[in-house]
Amino acid sequence: MTNNETQLSTPAARFHITPSWRRLFLFPALLIAAVLLCYVNSFHVPFVFDDYNSIVDNPRIEEPSRLLSQDPLRQPRVLVDLTFALNHALGGQNVFGYHLVNTAVHAVNALLVYTLTLTLLSALKQRRNWTPAENVPAEVFALVTALVFACHPIQTQAVTYIVQRYTSMAAMFYLASILFFLQARLICSPAKTSPPPSQPHDSRFPTSPLHDSRPHDSRFTTSRFHDFTTSRFTIYDCTLSLLFFVLCALCAVLAFLSKQNSASLPLMILLVEYVVFDRSWRGWVRKALAALPLVLLFAAFVLYAMRGTSAWSDFGALLEDVDRATRETQVVDRWTYAVTQLRVLWIYLGLLILPIRQCLDYAYPFTSSFLSGWTPLAAAGLLGLIGAGVFSLRRNPLFSLAVGWFFVALSVESSFFPIRDALFEHRLYLPSVAFCWVVSLVFFWILKRHRITGVVVTAAVILALGTATHLRNRIWQNPVALWLEAVQCNPHNARAHNNLGKALMDLGNYAEARKAFGVALQLDPKSFDAQLNLGLALARQGLVGEALPAFQQSLVLRPEDPKTLYNIALAYHKMRLYESAQSYYERALKADPHMEKAALNLANLFVEQKQPDQAIKILASYMETHPDAVDAVYNLAFIHLENHRGEEALKVVEAALARRPRSAPLWVIKADFLLKLGRHDPARSALEEALRLSPKNPEALALQKRLVSTP
Repeated sequence: MTNNETQLSTPAARFHITPSWRRLFLFPALLIAAVLLCYVNSFHVPFVFDDYNSIVDNPRIEEPSRLLSQDPLRQPRVLVDLTFALNHALGGQNVFGYHLVNTAVHAVNALLVYTLTLTLLSALKQRRNWTPAENVPAEVFALVTALVFACHPIQTQAVTYIVQRYTSMAAMFYLASILFFLQARLICSPAKTSPPPSQPHDSRFPTSPLHDSRPHDSRFTTSRFHDFTTSRFTIYDCTLSLLFFVLCALCAVLAFLSKQNSASLPLMILLVEYVVFDRSWRGWVRKALAALPLVLLFAAFVLYAMRGTSAWSDFGALLEDVDRATRETQVVDRWTYAVTQLRVLWIYLGLLILPIRQCLDYAYPFTSSFLSGWTPLAAAGLLGLIGAGVFSLRRNPLFSLAVGWFFVALSVESSFFPIRDALFEHRLYLPSVAFCWVVSLVFFWILKRHRITGVVVTAAVILALGTATHLRNRIWQNPVALWLEAVQCNPHNARAHNNLGKALMDLGNYAEARKAFGVALQLDPKSFDAQLNLGLALARQGLVGEALPAFQQSLVLRPEDPKTLYNIALAYHKMRLYESAQSYYERALKADPHMEKAALNLANLFVEQKQPDQAIKILASYMETHPDAVDAVYNLAFIHLENHRGEEALKVVEAALARRPRSAPLWVIKADFLLKLGRHDPARSALEEALRLSPKNPEALALQKRLVSTP
């Protein structure tokens, strides 16, 4: 054998992926790639359903100052609203940016599931001497768990559905809080047993990825920050564990400010503590005394964020606030909601096991009788599942934790806290972590007996889940297909028929839209949205006279609704019934002083009646409270210009620019008016500033072409 051949056969000459490199770089990269492959076709999915109320038509998103002007702790979901406001500031209503952030959050969550699983396996090895599989590296188990989480199609409603960033961001901080708690406990709690010194090091089961392992440690090594063999606890250890506890608390607050279902986090931390670290009665007595102030502090924070204005000293009023804060609707009582959830929980489990017949809006019916249908069987099955978790506590603590995780993560949305909708898929986003652990346990149980079969089954299931997610996103791309699916899932769902009609109306298919609205009104004659949309469909077809009765009926269902008042005013305006139109425009502005289009159309109404001074008065009054309204600035300046008051028009624009000097649309308006006044050089300077601030502004580019063609 030659020297070269000898050199090639040595281990040093072969490419070798070290466990730490694989754990810290390769596997996370695979997770990110999996998320991108699953969701790459979701980046242009349009706004649907609650996206309109929470984002598109939400003035707080367009004007972030409204979010920051109030106490952020008293605003539900304010943290996510701020990210929506940032998306709007950077890209307006271009959905690409919103989907990019949602997908990035999901990728971070997949990495958190991976890291959390690794940390749990490390802790269970230290404290309970338990591993899921002796012959498989821990990071592989964690990778499979995270891949199932990342690729499962049940996650599409929390990722592709833009508004459910509330759910995914809350889950992100929730998972991070649990992870920081585990890190802190691994540092400050000594291991139950120490491996014999002669045991060789096995890197398949590393310690938590946030810490390096000692060279002599076994598969699940202890943290390098604490010498467990001598039980020394240094100041450095104390400081680091305290830092992790602080980060745990901070993430808990951020999770709650993202979505209120994070209120279950303290209970989840207690569950992890019991399953992983301490099951002794004496230890829990000590913990109860130490944790009681923290629990009370968190409860006070939750009440402060969600309660009414009653005094803290009024105990009766405080109880009323607690009752109000723990229900979303008064229509459904607590007993009815809880009984219904006994069935819903099994539907959730079915969707996790076999994700077929998914839809956006199930409109699952409520039941108030415990003895109706298969409700008793559902209750018995859930008790059996809980019993299996308790029974497995010693033999398989990860399965026990998974059972507890599933129920605790759903404890806010699937218990005694009434919500107007019994079932939504996005509520499974955080609980699905438990399902992913169980799936991995099953995969590795197969792997221990038939390695090739286990590998093939695992790869096939993950590939099938990813393919199903990609196909599911195709349905989300087409709102008509999305709502047709919901109608087929539950033909008695009036809301689905209404939204199907809205999707058809947006495509200009007014005849089919009217049919869908008619079905919705047959199913629910008191549906305000269906009645209003029926009027809009008629008006857009040019049948203004037929639209008016529909609008009037919607006003009966919801008196003084600003949208309805505005549409009635617009109908009268088109019919040239100016007096009636003026009355309804004014009522719309009174009901919603921020409705800019009502102020603009009211001013136009006076312009049409040759009353420019009255129009100027309307717009000037509106701009006193809304100085940044760009369209109002343009209309007011235009009215001045049309009445041969060019200097007054420029003063209006200059005043707006003084308040917002970096507003590209205002610079475009200034350039436009200067051009109309024949001042070409100042117009070019204003246009250059507009293009500097926004190089792709379409109005600026169109005006640039006009200036080029102007001598």
